[in-house]
Formats: sequence, C-alpha cells, structure tokens
Amino acid sequence: MGAALGDMDDAERELLYSIKSIRILVSENHELNKHVNFVKEITNGKHRSDYVLLLEVHDSDEDVLILGREKEGFVSDLLIVVGGDENAMISIKGRMDKDLMDSLYEVTGFEECLYVKEI
Repeated sequence: MGAALGDMDDAERELLYSIKSIRILVSENHELNKHVNFVKEITNGKHRSDYVLLLEVHDSDEDVLILGREKEGFVSDLLIVVGGDENAMISIKGRMDKDLMDSLYEVTGFEECLYVKEI
C-alpha cells in the first residue's frame, strides 16, 4: 500500500514492494523505560543469532542497533532496536535486495550503514 502512495523514485518503490511485514513494539511506560533498555537486553543475551550488525549508534540517552539477516542472497529480516529514554523494536521481513538497499543509503543519510554488503 505504501509503495502505491507518495512521490517516490523506482528504487524506493521497489524496496517497499519487497517488504512482507512490519511489526512494531513500543514501550510507552516511562517508569519501565527508566530501568529497561531494549538494546542492552539484546546485546547482553548469550543466545546464538544469525543477525549481522549493520549500524550501532550510542548517544547520551539513546542507543540504536540495526541488525540484518540474509537468506538466499537477499536480506530477509531487518531488526531496528532503540533503547534508552524510549524503547522500541521494529521487525521488517521480506525479500529485500542488498544492492537496492545499499543504493538507498544516500537518500536516508545512513552512509555509515554500508555493512549491508557483509550480510
């Protein structure tokens, strides 16, 4: 639906068509957010993960991770985790072309996120 709306170029529209689902979890409980940081919860875990770190940003009161997982030459999962004063987790599933995602970094301003080629 998003790909049919708005003023987008072909690469942006193609990326939106390749997304199957988006799930968002947000903690709006300010008391809980004082004690819980989603990024720290994920990075402190000892479990095995097939996700590759694409971007990591730490600011004074917020942490952001972008993780990706590859399947058959495509990015099958992206996980965006925000922790700190606000906690959120966004899971994007689909069949996203790595080269296409790489070409869109100039549009998004995430030049640091060139690690997608390593997935």
